[in-house]
Amino acid sequence: MQRLKKRVLPLLLVFLLVIGSSLMLIPRNLVSAETGDVTWSWDDNGTLTISGTGEMEDYSRHVSDTAARTPWRPYDGDIVRVKIENGVTSIGDYSFFGCRRLTNIVIPDSVTRIGGYAFGLCESLTNITIPDGVTSIGYMAFVSCTSLSSITIPDGVTNIEDAAFQNCTRLTSITIPDSVTSIADSAFFYCGNLRTVYYGGSKEQWDQINIDDGNASLHNATIVFAETSSDSVASSESQSAVTHSASTGSAEAENAVIAPSGNDAVVVLIVLAAVLVAVVAVVLILRRRLKR
Repeated sequence: MQRLKKRVLPLLLVFLLVIGSSLMLIPRNLVSAETGDVTWSWDDNGTLTISGTGEMEDYSRHVSDTAARTPWRPYDGDIVRVKIENGVTSIGDYSFFGCRRLTNIVIPDSVTRIGGYAFGLCESLTNITIPDGVTSIGYMAFVSCTSLSSITIPDGVTNIEDAAFQNCTRLTSITIPDSVTSIADSAFFYCGNLRTVYYGGSKEQWDQINIDDGNASLHNATIVFAETSSDSVASSESQSAVTHSASTGSAEAENAVIAPSGNDAVVVLIVLAAVLVAVVAVVLILRRRLKR
């Protein structure tokens, strides 16, 4: 009996190792599921597709709130493109937060709301077209999109929320419609390369906008108004080099709870090596048994 145990246990362990490794190699291009009113699917070309009719759910990235995390979070580090199909009416909080390789996104005209932190830390996103139907852009929606160079805020948006574009360090120009009546605290904080603001109204209308603290980048930029008169361009003083001793605060706090994305190529190689070792072990055990 003791000799039988010695023979069976190694075989059982090898079998479990092979099965576990095989499960890790299930093709990920088959992944799709429903969440709320929408369906999502991901393929191994790096495209995440959101389809359906209605609102996306609002999610969270807090470690203690696992139930509210995006269901596609395991693929965050591989998502290169996001396609939201017509019929989806909102982009939920934290929907694509931390998708650092995301470079392209398609947003349909049916979307009316972009939630808080929706595109936060999408460091490879260079441009985005926000459809005219959007009337609400949430808190820190584009925080630390450090490759974003320009953006147009659509007509209908009345308020640019707190820290909406904070730490967009490569942002050089932005178009703001005359529907905007307030720009909240630190909406453009630490956007030191912002040079030009294209405003859809007059200088008088611009002066009526309530611009909160933390928006020195706006004040230092050149404001180009819709009129073509000699007063249509407000030339600001030369932009001085402003050193901010404070960090980006909330953005970094959120960044601290993000689980780092693994290197899939390394993972696959490790799994393949484990499978190979398991196969070799099985062969050696079988050979010993045959000799006996």
